[in-house]
Amino acid sequence: FQGQRKPGEFSILEEALLGIMGKKIIPWRLRNDGTIDKPYIAPNAPGLTLEAELGVGENAIPGPDFDIWELKAIKQPSLSGASNTGSPCSRRSPTRMDNGTIQADFVLRYGHVSGTDENGNPDEYYFTSGDINRPGEDKEGAKLNLKLVGFTDAKHFDPNGMIALYDKQTGELAAGWSYLKLLEHWQRKHNRAAYVPYLREKEDGKTTVEFGPLVTLGISTSFGLFQKLQDGKVIYDPGDKITLKDGKWTPHSRSQFRINLNDISAIYQEVKEVDLRDSDSSQKEE
Repeated sequence: FQGQRKPGEFSILEEALLGIMGKKIIPWRLRNDGTIDKPYIAPNAPGLTLEAELGVGENAIPGPDFDIWELKAIKQPSLSGASNTGSPCSRRSPTRMDNGTIQADFVLRYGHVSGTDENGNPDEYYFTSGDINRPGEDKEGAKLNLKLVGFTDAKHFDPNGMIALYDKQTGELAAGWSYLKLLEHWQRKHNRAAYVPYLREKEDGKTTVEFGPLVTLGISTSFGLFQKLQDGKVIYDPGDKITLKDGKWTPHSRSQFRINLNDISAIYQEVKEVDLRDSDSSQKEE
């Protein structure tokens, strides 16, 4: 996609969002095979409910969710504000690193025990941000150091450099993503992103989700993402888990970066807000 917004490119998503705006919806999940889970009250329920209401099945594909847009539900304290407040939002990264996919032996080596069987033996390990030292950190339990190799700032970097995880003890490279491959992935998946605010409420024992009218649009991914990572505004937040089943370790990979909504102007060439309450869907620059 080109960086400049094309006329009418939001109209299809706008029409779809107007159909669910302001409604109290019981959270649900639409699976790719067409089956549904309702109610669905896991922490990721608002995002999956947003996708499900727009007819998008649960997916991990490296492309947009709806039309040309990736959808992100962002939690808000109120839906009546003049703008969306800062809220952490995730950008999914490829689980396959340049030196391979995170597998069970990686999580066993660098993760931590998160579950045991009735005999007290480990049967679950997690690899999370607590197992990694970001620049300037020295956490006691962390076994990896995160470094940006060949990166000075958004205008001065080696395109063949990478976001790397080094073994804290040996100094060997444990895993990494090259900048160009990451940007290629983000341009496919996140080049047009719509951040939709929501309220999650519980009343009379029933949980509901309501989506608001003020949508934040991020258009055209930029290398500012890596600058924010260096500045600590973007956080690598993995959630790779392995579980022991029938004597074998089964991996469940989830690799993502988190950034506050207030900082997304650093990772997009354009950031705009659209108020669906306006008949003309007028937009204003952030």
